[in-house]
Amino acid sequence: MKRIKIAGIITIGLIIIGFAIINWHNSSVQPDTVLISRDRPITTIAEPVILSDASVVKDLYNDLLSIRQMFPEGGVNCPNDTGIVYHLSFQKGEKKVLEVDARASGCQGIKFSNGKVVRSSSDVKGHAFWLKLGETLGLSDKELAGYTYASELPVVKVSDIQSLQYEIVMFKENNPAPLLPSNAKDKVIIEKITSWMGQAKSEGFDNQVPTQSIPPNFLTIKLTNGSEYRLSPGSNDIVYVQILDPNKTLRLRSPELNTWLWTGREKDVSETAVGESASCEQPPKVLNWNGESYQTQGPDTAFEPGMKLSYVKCDKGKFTIGDGDDGPDHTVVVFSNGDPRTNNDLVFSGKWGLVLYSKVQGKR
Repeated sequence: MKRIKIAGIITIGLIIIGFAIINWHNSSVQPDTVLISRDRPITTIAEPVILSDASVVKDLYNDLLSIRQMFPEGGVNCPNDTGIVYHLSFQKGEKKVLEVDARASGCQGIKFSNGKVVRSSSDVKGHAFWLKLGETLGLSDKELAGYTYASELPVVKVSDIQSLQYEIVMFKENNPAPLLPSNAKDKVIIEKITSWMGQAKSEGFDNQVPTQSIPPNFLTIKLTNGSEYRLSPGSNDIVYVQILDPNKTLRLRSPELNTWLWTGREKDVSETAVGESASCEQPPKVLNWNGESYQTQGPDTAFEPGMKLSYVKCDKGKFTIGDGDDGPDHTVVVFSNGDPRTNNDLVFSGKWGLVLYSKVQGKR
């Protein structure tokens, strides 16, 4: 009989201890604010997020304390874990009431500041907590867990930009002049690029740009705050954005920006208007190419057509960039003068034969 009583007392004692462990916070102390941050910042949201809505704070707090599923000891298989962790700090005035680190994917383990760890993925209150957190932050389930990204790149406005520099990797000598927001023509191009960046779908971070092939060109965006982004085109409409500080690379999916980085910039940066003369039978005396001015050279200057750079069409003496093929209206072909890596001169081939142009130093 005594053994039964002792066993009963022990059992009741363990139950009481168990409830005490689960409800280790004084439920009478209700926090009035919660600070939320993430180990990988949500760039579309200013962090930490400070919530003071009493009903939201109460729901998040009570849902956390009501999760009963303890995290098992030992090795546990938690598939599809993106590694994203949310830190929540509940406060009553200046006093901290509760702090937790909540893993947003896999088994969704939540670690309390006293060391207790619960598994929210298999708990009703755990589901309620994540649903409320997502609604509060304005993120879908997948965005909250990091399977997809609302945007990991801060919104870039034209006013934020100091310059855009297009870099041709193999032929740096032929790099065009930087694009500047103060230039009306440049500003139109910059507005288009920033719009594409803002509309692009983010597909997360890569450790580095794939090295199966060297990208043929880069676009370096310098911001007024000293930050730099380096964009390069990949396959399947992917654009790699290397954020130099901190050094990380983001994948964006943007068909428009990808195409522009590969070939589209030739029209924009080179400018459609190339030159003008009395008629299409005569070459222009001055060229505008890649934002630089070129002038004809004397007939005795030695030159040799090298790499084909572009087609040019002419209408009533106005020469403009062609569409990238040798269509019937493309009456002029532009070549480099020999090796473009060592020579910046241009050769115009048209009805007049061949004409050499050299860059006018210091003039844009």
